[in-house]
Amino acid sequence: WKFAYDTQLTSNATYLKRYDISQFDRLASDLSFVGQDGQSRFAVTGYFFQGLRASDDNRTFPVPLPLIEYTYIPLDKWAGGRFRFDVNSVSLFRQTGDNDQRLTAEASWRLPLVSESGQLWTFQLDSRGDLYHTDSLLSADSHYKFRSLPYVALDWRWPFIASSSSGHSVILEPVAQLIGQPYGGNLSGIPNEDSQNIEIDDNNLLSFDQVPGYDVAVSGPRANFGLRAEARFESGYAEALVGQAFRLQDDPKLAAIPGTGFSGEQSELVGRFSLKFPPYIDLTNRLSVDERDGNVSRDETYVTATLGRSSARISYIQLSPIVGIPGREEVNAQMDINFYRNWQGFAAIRRDLKAGQTLNDEFGIGYEDECLGISVSYRRRYTADRDLPPSTVFPFFRFKLKTTDETVKASSIFPEDVFSYGHP
Repeated sequence: WKFAYDTQLTSNATYLKRYDISQFDRLASDLSFVGQDGQSRFAVTGYFFQGLRASDDNRTFPVPLPLIEYTYIPLDKWAGGRFRFDVNSVSLFRQTGDNDQRLTAEASWRLPLVSESGQLWTFQLDSRGDLYHTDSLLSADSHYKFRSLPYVALDWRWPFIASSSSGHSVILEPVAQLIGQPYGGNLSGIPNEDSQNIEIDDNNLLSFDQVPGYDVAVSGPRANFGLRAEARFESGYAEALVGQAFRLQDDPKLAAIPGTGFSGEQSELVGRFSLKFPPYIDLTNRLSVDERDGNVSRDETYVTATLGRSSARISYIQLSPIVGIPGREEVNAQMDINFYRNWQGFAAIRRDLKAGQTLNDEFGIGYEDECLGISVSYRRRYTADRDLPPSTVFPFFRFKLKTTDETVKASSIFPEDVFSYGHP
């Protein structure tokens, strides 16, 4: 059993950005009590969120208290397959807006099989029920909703492998998934609290349930198809994935959520290419294309090159505009040059290509060893946010004491969240 907490609070919405403490624009505090036994887990958690954007109204933010999660996975197989049972319940309270509660129970059984020819078959049975209760503070309305979401699914993969005596190998693997499920998963009157950011991408395309959270469901008969190719060498590997999801009928509730990539009877064409030759080169490109008009809705490229203690990192992101959210096209470049023992010079720039404007840039010098990191730099912010006008910081001084598992370089001049892209 474990008790844990995490607190993130600020009395001023722009304070963290003003002093470059953090680039986060949403803060989350939580309190949890967790027990784990084998593969089973029980947790009770409470959350409090604080919004730092100019458009945020914290009175409308939900307070999940409590969020109860229970997962039971027996160590032994059931009828040759893996059984899993989940219970998830949450109560949401607001100062302004609706309060609602949800109770979900889900049981699944998964059976993997391998044929003599090397085909991989995975059969899954799943049954889920959701009970909702909503109190509307505006209309004094209170109602209950129940829905059932059973499905049966089959995953088929057939990897073809060619290898050489030198250790090189090539893998070509077609993937097909068929899901049989009744229609009507998205009933009217069910709130959407935890499924507002839905996007079909390379991470969830080949899965039976592609929607995060519980409130919005993909229902009805559907299929997912993909092709994965991989080449492995002694020093690294290259991988490519392309795929698409299909369903027999459109779902109006999914179509009403902008940016899902699945507004009709077929999803966008999703692809990913990765090239990794550690420790020198790491490249990843993610792409989403709408076949109907050829529009590239998402294009992400991340490149990291490393030579000894010197490195360069470049990232590019292009997002098409969706309803209520403008498009984005940005590039980040960061270089770290080790010129003498533990001494390094670094420079970085972040630029908005769509607006033709530099957002941030910085350059400086730093020292790093096993115990500490020190750097001093010049930094310029070109954008404004409420009471934060464009500003210049010099000297910008950093001092870091490392623990035994510390892996972050002192010269990592931008927080990691700057390189995490996506529609807000």
